[in-house]
Amino acid sequence: MLSSPCATARPYRTVRVGVDWELPQTLCGLAGGPDASSPIYNRLDSKLYDRMPARVTVVPKSQSTAPGRARETRGRKAPREPRASAATGSVNKASARILRVLHAFAFAGDKSLGVSELSNSLGMTKNMVFRALTTLAQEGLVVRDPGGRYVIGYGIFGLCPPGLEIPDIRILCAPYMQRIHELVGETVMLSIAVESNSVVIDGIEGRGPLLSRVTHGRPIPLHAGPGSRALLSFRPDDEIAEYLRTQVPLAAVTSTTIVDPDALWQEIRLVRQRGYALGYRDNLSGVTGVAFPVFDADGRVQGAVSVGGPEDQFDDETLKAFVPSIKQIVDQLNQRSRLLHFDTPRISEF
Repeated sequence: MLSSPCATARPYRTVRVGVDWELPQTLCGLAGGPDASSPIYNRLDSKLYDRMPARVTVVPKSQSTAPGRARETRGRKAPREPRASAATGSVNKASARILRVLHAFAFAGDKSLGVSELSNSLGMTKNMVFRALTTLAQEGLVVRDPGGRYVIGYGIFGLCPPGLEIPDIRILCAPYMQRIHELVGETVMLSIAVESNSVVIDGIEGRGPLLSRVTHGRPIPLHAGPGSRALLSFRPDDEIAEYLRTQVPLAAVTSTTIVDPDALWQEIRLVRQRGYALGYRDNLSGVTGVAFPVFDADGRVQGAVSVGGPEDQFDDETLKAFVPSIKQIVDQLNQRSRLLHFDTPRISEF
C-alpha cells in the first residue's frame, strides 16, 4: 500500500505574518505540494487565511513552536532605532522652536509680534513660526489680536509659582497711561469704584498752560463723568439697579449731569455698545473726556482709564480723532489685566 507523503514527518517552518503573531505551518498537505517554491509560500498576505488548510494553526508569537528557526523577512522594513532621550544630549527641534518663539515675547514688553517679525528675528521660516504660535495659542500662552498679531496670553500665569505677587492695578496701568499721555498730551487718570463713588488713584497731568488737574481721592458719583460711568456701565444690571434705588434722586454735579434714571439706563446701554464712556462736561464744567474700562480675569470692571482736557484745546472733534488710538492702547492693557485677580486698594493707600 502506498503511503501518503504526509506519513513522513517534516520539520515545521515558522513564518512571521504580522507584528504580534507567528504562523507555524507544515509542508505536508498544502495546495501545491511540499515544494517550497509553491505560491502558498510566496504570497503570505491577508489572503493566506482564505487558503489555509485545517492542519495549519495560528498561535501567538510568544508560543511559537520553532522560536529558533529563521523567519522570512524579505520585503519588510527594518525596525527603527529608538530616538535618543534628552539624557543623551539630543534636542527635540520642534519643541525648541516653540520655546524660542515663546521666549521672544519676554523681550517684547507691551508690543505685539507678527509672524514675519518673529521669522526675521529668530531666523525661522514663517511656517515654523506659525506652527509654533498655533501650539502656544491652543495652550493659552499667546493670544491672537484682531490684527493677526500676537501678545502674551492668559495661560502664562499658570506657569507662575503660587506665591507670586500680583501687581497693583496702578503699576499695571502706569505704562499704558504714559503711552496715552504721550499720544494725546492731555491729562490721563485711573479711577476705581469705592462704594457708590469713583475715586482717582493715579494720574498724569496734561501739558500746556491749560490742563485738567488730577484730583486724587475726591469722590465722584458713579453716574457723573466718563470715568464714573465706565465703572458703572459694565457692572451687572442688578448692581446698577441697586445703585439707582439707593441714590435716587441722582445728584447733579454740573448742569449737564444725567440725573434721570431712564436717561442713565439709555446712556449705559450706549456705553456698553461702543465700549467706552464719553464726557458731557458733567463732572467738571468746560472739560471734555473719554474713559475706558479695565477688566480682571473674571470679566469684572476693576478700574477706568480716562483722558480729559479743557474744551478750548481738546474739543469734541479732537477727542473723536484720538479715540481709536486710545482704545487700541487700552485693549492691550486689558489683554494683561484679564490675566489677573485684583485686590481692591484701600483708601489709605491713595
